[in-house]
Amino acid sequence: MKRFSTYLALSIILLSSCGDNDLENFDGVSEFNFDIEQAKLDVQNSVNDKVDLGDYYLVENDIMIPKNNRENKEIHIGKRHFYTSAISVPIFGKRVVNIYWDRTGFPPDGPFGPTTVNTWGHGISNAIIAYNERIRDFRIEFKQVYSQSLADITVKSDNGVLPNTTVASAGFPSNGNPYPTILINLDFLNSFSLVQAQMRYNMMHELGHCIGFRHTNLRIRGETTSNANPISATPNAEDPNSVFNGGTALNSNDWSVFDKIALETLY
Repeated sequence: MKRFSTYLALSIILLSSCGDNDLENFDGVSEFNFDIEQAKLDVQNSVNDKVDLGDYYLVENDIMIPKNNRENKEIHIGKRHFYTSAISVPIFGKRVVNIYWDRTGFPPDGPFGPTTVNTWGHGISNAIIAYNERIRDFRIEFKQVYSQSLADITVKSDNGVLPNTTVASAGFPSNGNPYPTILINLDFLNSFSLVQAQMRYNMMHELGHCIGFRHTNLRIRGETTSNANPISATPNAEDPNSVFNGGTALNSNDWSVFDKIALETLY
């Protein structure tokens, strides 16, 4: 069930890109007038919410945990990038992970190019490129397919079940396979107009969960350390530029240096 907040503002807010690490990277305008700073806080603070979504709980604002998951392994946290479980990959070569986009409920996806309309379809494609072309030694290859029967991961509308402050959600791998579903909230923050770079960022983030990555900033957010295995090649310090940070749905930055190291270390 959605939880809607009412935001009041004196005028429509127009924000443009100020840098990779800024949250104010917008070239779109919301259909509603609201206080963007309060919206950011709502997204960041929603880590404390635990939402019952039927067969699973939504925790940490974007992670789906099946109700039948009883595993509760505690570990000592000593590094800054974390994973819960990994998918199986070959010793040589790459594992192909097929991604299917279920377009039901999404607006039409226009032609790709400099004048592209901001759509999730292009966000998915650009996130795949970010993994396949920018991670040097990566034993996973994401591939977009056009038949759900071929899919390892299906991206689809949440059909109104995600909270207003959750832009998308996914879960963690099991039995060596990626989490099979990414839900997209099509009326996130009362239908705020995300730009292409933000859609790409959120897809990069959720695909990371599907292959096992936890939130990099889980310690400072007060998230559980249960099942959070440290990635040894990453230093014991926070990484404000990490794509895997939680509470950052309005970001649009690319991989941080240690994101790349974490990806290449785990895979």
